[in-house]
Amino acid sequence: MKTYSHAELGELARRAAAGDRTAFDRLYAATARFQYYRILQMVGSAQVAEDLLQQTYLHLWQKIAEIDPPELVAAYLSGISRNLCLQHLQRQRRQQAPLSLSGGEAANAADLSPTPQQWADKKSDVERMQAALTALTEEEREAVLLRYVQRLKVRDVAAVMGRSESTVKRLLRRAMGKLRGAMGLGGLLAGPAVARIARQSWRQAGGQGRKERASRRPPLRLLAGLAATLSALAVGTAATAPVQIDWVEWPDSVPQTQPVQVSAQVSCPAGLREVYLEGEGLRLPLSHRDGRYAAAVPRSGRYTLVARGKNGSAASREVSVTCIDDQPPVLQGSAWEEGLTVFTFADPSGVAEMYCTGEDGRRIDPVQQDLADGWFAFALPPGSYTTWVRDALGNQGRGSTRVSARQ
Repeated sequence: MKTYSHAELGELARRAAAGDRTAFDRLYAATARFQYYRILQMVGSAQVAEDLLQQTYLHLWQKIAEIDPPELVAAYLSGISRNLCLQHLQRQRRQQAPLSLSGGEAANAADLSPTPQQWADKKSDVERMQAALTALTEEEREAVLLRYVQRLKVRDVAAVMGRSESTVKRLLRRAMGKLRGAMGLGGLLAGPAVARIARQSWRQAGGQGRKERASRRPPLRLLAGLAATLSALAVGTAATAPVQIDWVEWPDSVPQTQPVQVSAQVSCPAGLREVYLEGEGLRLPLSHRDGRYAAAVPRSGRYTLVARGKNGSAASREVSVTCIDDQPPVLQGSAWEEGLTVFTFADPSGVAEMYCTGEDGRRIDPVQQDLADGWFAFALPPGSYTTWVRDALGNQGRGSTRVSARQ
């Protein structure tokens, strides 16, 4: 069976959240066996494990679009299954029913476990590891299985267990010490060996007896039934579930000349047919990457983000981009003041320069200026002139003016 990385599982989760049932089936096939054995280890009953496994994936199907980032889907699954197991065990305690974490009747296996030498004489490494795992406390075993079997990072183990990272590290140190002792391994280099045997033990999980070994098969049998259930749910919900625009963001503060990226998170159980921005005479399709939709907007203006689902539903959101400055300063007015020709300009990024050229091409600079206010005064003899103005981002414009003789 293919081993999936967390990035690959995250991509399957993204596709499943967009309504891809094939991706969800692959996600199930990649993770269900571990979840089943993990549940079985906690509740000790194959039938209960099957029921809780189905509940786990039904819950995942309903909430998969809320997992952020999707790469944590394995940790999210483990959190669901763990909570369901704890709820089941709490119900059993209230009913005063006997509990077993390993399928046997010896709930206090830690007190009855033989010495390391006795284990070496009677059992294989895998069998000893199974018994050693049983002898751990529930939290120690949980931490070991998540860290070394499912290979989650410590921070993800902490998230699944609802504990701090320091607590998880303490549980792992204590558990690994117990496992080394039970396995007859010593020294700092024993950790990888314990992890390797623990994974072998887990792959052969299901207990010592024939009846328990047979319980290895239910995840494969459950796949068809659960997939059918999920497909039925998907068909029902996807037919009516609308497109949802969760958020839209874009930079809209500091003026700039480059296009800005508009990003959005959009979902629809039936899948999305198209997502695009429309406005200012443009229709810009949004591409999907890293779990979001994005497009580069070349100029400021008012746009509408439109998302259309394969089931015919649609949603829209208004987007106002104002930070793209690709225009030269705008002339606010011109006047004759005390023998000077005065021009006033405005620009979002600020006016950086203004000058005039005469009919002979000679450049004439202002005799007074205030860049902050966009104010420039020239001593211009009567005649025709070309005006040149540039803003702080380099956008340049030109115009023309005529100065008449004044008395």
